[in-house]
Amino acid sequence: MAKHAFTWRLPPFVLTAGFIFCSSWALGQGTTDALFKLERTALSASLGDGAAYLQGLHALGVNPAGLAANRSGEFLAQYRPLILNTNLTLMGVSHPIGAAKRTNLGLSYLSLDSSNFDKRDETGRSVGSFKSRDQIIGLHGGWPIAISGGADVLFGMSFKIVKKEVDTYNASTTAMDFGLRGFLGRRPLALGVALTNVGRGAVFVKQEVPLPTTLVFSGAYQTGTALTALVSVSRNIRERINDMTAGMLYQVTPLLSLRGRYSLPQGALSQGVQNLGAGFGFRVSPGMAFDYAFQPYERALQNAGYAGSHIITLTTKFGHQARPSSYHRSRQTGTFNDRTGEGSNFFTIKRREPAQEKPKKEEKPSKKKKTESYYKSGSQEWFIIVPQTENP
Repeated sequence: MAKHAFTWRLPPFVLTAGFIFCSSWALGQGTTDALFKLERTALSASLGDGAAYLQGLHALGVNPAGLAANRSGEFLAQYRPLILNTNLTLMGVSHPIGAAKRTNLGLSYLSLDSSNFDKRDETGRSVGSFKSRDQIIGLHGGWPIAISGGADVLFGMSFKIVKKEVDTYNASTTAMDFGLRGFLGRRPLALGVALTNVGRGAVFVKQEVPLPTTLVFSGAYQTGTALTALVSVSRNIRERINDMTAGMLYQVTPLLSLRGRYSLPQGALSQGVQNLGAGFGFRVSPGMAFDYAFQPYERALQNAGYAGSHIITLTTKFGHQARPSSYHRSRQTGTFNDRTGEGSNFFTIKRREPAQEKPKKEEKPSKKKKTESYYKSGSQEWFIIVPQTENP
């Protein structure tokens, strides 16, 4: 078989027919539901979707194919305070199954709660207060379906139950997400495509609230060991609105990364600081990460005293973690990880052990050599091993 042969593990017509069916179903619906726009973690919000980059539970709501890149169990918890006594909480858990740990299953729960709203009758007289709650319960799966150029092509899907409650009124519906992700040959370029929020809208007080069915194309290019650039183009099929975002991630140290994004304005009214986003990630330990993002509000809300929204996400990994030891092996996992030794595509980082004296051995000539560069953070020492090839 050729070196860059494309081998399907599922019949290709199965996925093709599924995407055509879902797209045609989506075209027959109406407008949008703002709840799904909040279905983002701090990492996703600070990068602008990142359908080709995000992995694990961070990819849910953007591209479920990223769930298949995890090789260990993962738990995620998120809190996001909003205006008008409104708070958003998100929890999720996933774990690989099977002997090869290639298939991942996940479960998530999102809740948007608002309280102390003034309740009035037909005459405008106050009759107390009421609260509202929107919930999304998701079941997710991701697995590799093909090999192209030596790297896995990942597929993922999500089934979501959506519930809406306002005072004594309630409604529910279901939605599905589909996604693909893979590398372009042997280049450090990952591409992703996703179709999210496919389904019929919830009928609330005799009026349907359509789902924001969205088609997303995304690319991520890692320019070196520290810098990754991302571009995402999406189209809201129901409202026929296009959106484009660009993001950048800079790995300052193996423990700290800085992120930022910019969204193109869709008109004169959408211009302003609300098109910007920023955040950072901090590796608390090899299995725990803390992510933060800040999203400015539009000018009208800022004039009212609301600066922006803060997103706080905590992620913990558990169970066995397969750690690739070579560039090709890392590419097979379909990951774009930071410098922690957990599936990095471009280098391997290990904890530096104390020096020990060993008897000298006669060195044999080799065509390859390794160079080391130091990084020290607190009491931890790290060194980066970068393979280099000498000219014959």
